[in-house]
Amino acid sequence: MLAGSLKNLPQLPHSVVRIFLSSTFSGHTNPCTLSKTCIKYNVKMLTFSDMRAERNTLAREVYPKLKEICSRYDLDFQVVDMRWGVTEDSQNDHSVEKICLLEVENCQRVSLGPNFVVSMDYLYKLISGDRYGFRPIPTEIEMEEFESLLQIAKEYQLEDQKLMETWYLLDENAKPPLYVLQPIRSQFPFFGDYSPGCEEPRKKDSENWRKTFAALQEVLRKAANAALKAKKITSQQLHQYFLSGYREFTVPWKHGGINPKDHKDHSEYMNKFCSNFIQDVTNMVQLALHEKEEKIRTSEYYSDYQEILHHLHFCSMKCQAFCGQEESLLMAKEYIFNDTSRKPFILHAPSGAGKTSVMAMIMNSMSEWFKGKEHICVIRFLGTSPDSINIYDVLLSVCGQLADNVKLIMEPVAYRNMKNLIEYFPRFLRRTHWISCRKQMTHTLACGCPLHFLSMSRLFCLHLPEEHGILNFLKQLIPDEQCFYRIPALPDQTGREIIDKFLALKHRTLNREQEKFLLKTFTASPSPLFLKLLLDEAINWHSYTPFHQINLADSIQDAISQLFQNLENKFGQVITSHALGFITIGYNGISEIEIEDALSCDDEALDDVYRYHNPPVDGIVRVPPVLWARIRYDLREYLVERISFGKHTLNWYHRQFIETARARYATGPQAEKLHAIMAETFMAEDGVLRDIKLTRRKITIPNADRQVTPKPMDPKNKRKLGCLPYHIIHAGNHMTDLLAKQSCFFVFEDELTQFLDKKEDEEIQILRLFFSVCKSDLSQPTKLAVNLLSFIDLDQEHVSLRNLLKQAEEYLSSSSKPTLIPVYPGLAPRRDTSNAFLESMEDCEAILSESSEILLIQTSGKQNEDESKDIHAIFNAITGNLVSVTLPEISNPEFKT
Repeated sequence: MLAGSLKNLPQLPHSVVRIFLSSTFSGHTNPCTLSKTCIKYNVKMLTFSDMRAERNTLAREVYPKLKEICSRYDLDFQVVDMRWGVTEDSQNDHSVEKICLLEVENCQRVSLGPNFVVSMDYLYKLISGDRYGFRPIPTEIEMEEFESLLQIAKEYQLEDQKLMETWYLLDENAKPPLYVLQPIRSQFPFFGDYSPGCEEPRKKDSENWRKTFAALQEVLRKAANAALKAKKITSQQLHQYFLSGYREFTVPWKHGGINPKDHKDHSEYMNKFCSNFIQDVTNMVQLALHEKEEKIRTSEYYSDYQEILHHLHFCSMKCQAFCGQEESLLMAKEYIFNDTSRKPFILHAPSGAGKTSVMAMIMNSMSEWFKGKEHICVIRFLGTSPDSINIYDVLLSVCGQLADNVKLIMEPVAYRNMKNLIEYFPRFLRRTHWISCRKQMTHTLACGCPLHFLSMSRLFCLHLPEEHGILNFLKQLIPDEQCFYRIPALPDQTGREIIDKFLALKHRTLNREQEKFLLKTFTASPSPLFLKLLLDEAINWHSYTPFHQINLADSIQDAISQLFQNLENKFGQVITSHALGFITIGYNGISEIEIEDALSCDDEALDDVYRYHNPPVDGIVRVPPVLWARIRYDLREYLVERISFGKHTLNWYHRQFIETARARYATGPQAEKLHAIMAETFMAEDGVLRDIKLTRRKITIPNADRQVTPKPMDPKNKRKLGCLPYHIIHAGNHMTDLLAKQSCFFVFEDELTQFLDKKEDEEIQILRLFFSVCKSDLSQPTKLAVNLLSFIDLDQEHVSLRNLLKQAEEYLSSSSKPTLIPVYPGLAPRRDTSNAFLESMEDCEAILSESSEILLIQTSGKQNEDESKDIHAIFNAITGNLVSVTLPEISNPEFKT
């Protein structure tokens, strides 16, 4: 990984416990694939129940406790219960089953530990149609394994052995060949048949299947146990024939179903059920955490494991559907092996032309180009992770990765600040080149970096020519046309190849008239992004669709707007606009649980969702998971996952989507409102309880529990520390200054400055001055508390700052170690410093601006007897030097720091 290899990349680390809650297994979901991370509950009752009482109790009492437990490990906890929000519309397009299966796969992919909970009313639940009921037996068994079981069953003369031959048939089309469990109706044709006149045959076949299922399960388990003893199958293979985490409850049936309030035995059952649920999930999480423990001693490396892995995964993802651009790749290869100019190679093209994919493909091609020779490749896609947002972090990260590769110790003073790092970078590269002279070093970055590199290094820079005049500036800086290459538009032939490949992948085709229209639209604006948007629309065309009903946008922006409009028409304008707005304003993206939390705190969205029915659980108001799941399903091609402060977040996969979505959903007061909602979810240390009025239902739910994930104020919770100040700053008038300061007194000087850029606040100015004046290391809580009490002198009206100092004093008082607690701010700057300085300096008229060490002052100097001229000077408080400077004429000298 450190050398830039894209082969056998480990999975991105998990940061969430995400559980799909199901009443039954569908026949399309193989329970054996979930066995290690699935919890199963069997509740034996005398009639059918959908376990509504259990699910409601889980939502009210269990999930909050599990969220609290997971938060101790810096994990989010999320339950996907698709029972909520299934509308007639979602049933009409037959998307619910696909979405459910996709959600199961998502839970398996991202969850740490448990990911699936299934509850059963009997040993199985009857499902209409050709699907199987719940089966704790495999639906597919490899040929060699099944034939071993069958042989054992015959040798031991197991009862019902013939059932194995009846219900499992060999499929030789599968590779490797599999024995496949047959549909129930292959033997019981009236199973699940609700046609008129079929009631009696249906009951008979249902009962016959229940008995057959139990017998088949028993013979498979006996044969599997015997086969294990005979060493014909492994213990791992045995595992799939038995339930994992299975618990059984016997509950007497009462009229009206489960009712803990009126029936003591039901209350006892419910308490045990909840206790077992919490214990099972907790045990599986702890086991997963133990298995997840670091195998790499990260403290021995400069590189951040998650940062390196993120960029490599991002690179790999961009290469998956790459087509064409042979000339661009050839130019890159020529530069790597034949260029001796010591200059970077600048790739540029308009937005949407495929620059990022070309860069990723260059990285992917390195191993082939070097043909086994040692080489180091470093790639950064700027803005896709917290450590690739500013150039200082990028350069430091690149240096760290190179140092780890060549086992070099970096000089600590060299990267103390940006100035030192820029001076150190070329010198550092010379050292790495001297140490690894046999290795070819290739630095591939998404954009922007120092331009002094070695002859043995190769640097690719990627730029948007129309942004901020960057390309013109670079051409002035590097007056060599050979260093610049414009990525060409896609040729028609390459466009045809991409169309054919895409349609084949989706198992679709177009008729001649449709294909001609698609190609004509594409050639008017031949870019990869535009073609992808066109193809995503074209795969929805049917052969019988009238041509006059087919519409394609003329540009990328229009195509994205058309996509957004279609989503609004399908799901509703309010919920769609707010969901897409939250994605757009998210800080380094937004996690799935964050977007559900935000929508659940968005009263306007909830009022629109609950138009036709009340929230299913009394006292709890939350957005139905299926709503967001359906929107995400339709956007799956345009969202990418990244890692932000250890959390998986969703992001728009291209900047054109960001720009279009921001203009449509996240500008002005609407953006401020969305930021305020996001800030509220990050403030929630103990959840959010707030009244809500559902106008369509004409009800008000007091103190409604939004089931928001608790986000404690903890140094380990880096996601909160990064996101909360960001959203508070951008919430504008939708959040009062008092609430903002009570919730988060910003701990970074840059954020204080951003806050003051939007509004004036004396307390924030005092705090910013404290950070600029204090030279101590404030990363330790004790040092921060001592310095706050030492440097900040307050007036009575500074309520929020006084509360901050009170917290600092309480923290120091509670310390178990002997600590000197300042009782007076003896190090605070004098309040009359400005007046004293003005009196001590001859001809000094005003202090225009000041920092901890520097003053910008205005003096009055005489040009002649009758005229005077304003002179400006910089005064260094440390050295006492006064240096005259020339400034433009200033009309208002009332500058603020």
